[in-house]
Amino acid sequence: MGNRIRRIPLDGSNVSEVEVPGRKELNVLFWAADGKGWFVSSVTPGNGQNLLHVNPRGESQVLFEQPQDALDTLGVPSHDGKRLAFMQWTNTSNVWMIDNF
Repeated sequence: MGNRIRRIPLDGSNVSEVEVPGRKELNVLFWAADGKGWFVSSVTPGNGQNLLHVNPRGESQVLFEQPQDALDTLGVPSHDGKRLAFMQWTNTSNVWMIDNF
């Protein structure tokens, strides 16, 4: 995906597109519970991922940034619209050294 969201109505009415300026590679999309926008992931300039809220005019707001390279994030709203579950990756490691083993 580029920076556009295509809306295809199920009733056969006209297809429309929403451009999201300043964003690139939109790739995971969930409708907001109120139907007035989307939760979308987008690649950051540093090759991480932003979780955005995008309204029908294409205006976007960053809700969360996943800074690690090439690790996706996504946002799934609850049915009542009061909560948002999102994926966050962590890279933790632990190193142990044992002498005279």
